[in-house]
Parts: sequence; C-alpha cells; structure tokens
Amino acid sequence: GVFLVLVLSFGFLNVIMTPIFYSWDEAEHFIKAYNTASGNLIMREGEVIAYPDNAEEFIDKKHQIEYPNYRSYEEFTEVTKDLLELSYDDTEVTNYSSTAITYTMAPYLFSSLGIAVGKILNFPFLVSFYLGRFFNLLAYVLLVYFALKIIPIGKKLLFICALLPTIVFQAASYSADVVINGFSFFIFALIMKWLFDKQRMTVPNLLIMCSCFIIITASKMTYVPIFLLVLVLKHDNFTSRKTEWLI
Repeated sequence: GVFLVLVLSFGFLNVIMTPIFYSWDEAEHFIKAYNTASGNLIMREGEVIAYPDNAEEFIDKKHQIEYPNYRSYEEFTEVTKDLLELSYDDTEVTNYSSTAITYTMAPYLFSSLGIAVGKILNFPFLVSFYLGRFFNLLAYVLLVYFALKIIPIGKKLLFICALLPTIVFQAASYSADVVINGFSFFIFALIMKWLFDKQRMTVPNLLIMCSCFIIITASKMTYVPIFLLVLVLKHDNFTSRKTEWLI
C-alpha cells in the first residue's frame, strides 16, 4: 500500500510536471508509441500516418533539454495553453522520423494504449501525450506492486530499488526501460517465490515465465541473459529430471 501511494503520487507529478520530451530520448519513443497507437505496429522509415495539424510545433520540443521551452510557471501555462489547441479534429497525413524505429512494439504496449484512449475519446493531443505517460507509470506500479506481494524475501530491498528516483522518473515517461524494469522486477519475484515454495513448474507457470522473458527481450535484445534465471530453480521445482532439462 505504501508503495502504491508513493509511486503514484510522485510518479503522477512527474507525468504532469516534467517538460515535454525532457526525459531521455522521449521524443523518439513517443513517435514510436504514437505509430503503434495508430495501428502502425511495424514502423518503417518514411511511412506516413495522421497527426494533428501543426504537430511539428509539438515534435520540435524534442530539443527541450538543450533549448528549454519554459523556465517559469508563467511560461509553462502559456506553452500548455497553446498545446491544448492541438486536437484530432484537423489532421494531416505526414511522417516524423524516430531513432526508435528498430524497436519492436513490446515496450510501447502500455503507452500506446494511453494514446489510443485519448484518440478514441477525442481528447486534446497534449492530454493523449500525458495519458501515454500515465499508462506506462500504471503498468510499472502494478507490476512492482504484485512483485512486492509475492516475493518471499528481500521485500525492503525490492521496495527501495523500485523507488530509486531515476527509475520513478523513467516510469513516468515514454522510455522503453519502463516495461523492462517492471517485468524484470515481477519475474524475479515470481521465480523467487517458486524457488522458496518448492513449487513445481506447471504449464501456466511456464507460460507466465516465458511471456515475461519474451516481452523483456523484445523490448531490448541486450536483456537476453535474463533467460538464465531458470538456472536458479532447484530439482524440487520440476516433476522429473527430463522436464528440468527440457525447460
């Protein structure tokens, strides 16, 4: 409960108060997420989709870190007021390039869902942007919450790691690491539970484990070694030696 209150409170503040595209490579990840939300699941160079008219003014804020768009609350309200005028009522078919084009859709499953909700409900473009951030945060919060519930040891250590400022800041952005962090915490906690409870691997358990591994590695291939977590399982976790070697 404490974890939910802390992360949702500070995370939601980050969702709203962090300047647009201020997080690491957020502009690139947003364009990829927006393509996914628009049904372009396999983004290719030069492909066009519908964006609100004058969206280039929004996308240009990708230079936020080098050239901040505002340094005071007054400037923030002025910029926000202008951005709220961008809507889905008037659209143009165009292309915005992204360095995240090589990523799969896996790390954008949740952020693209938030954008899609905003599009369906015809919210202003800026609100859709914040919804994408919020859905990423919500996915991270739920995954870590259940990880804390089921892990048999090290709850405090997991609690502290999951609340590290950098990770919480990322969780409230479009970063591809949000999904990786959340599923990594969850599958680690689940395997520790199976290990300490001496629970035998069943088909549902195997499917859950493989699904988490696949989502993590599909988000970033450098995480392939996470499959080696199966090696911490003991003989008691399998119905037979044959099953153990097969898995």
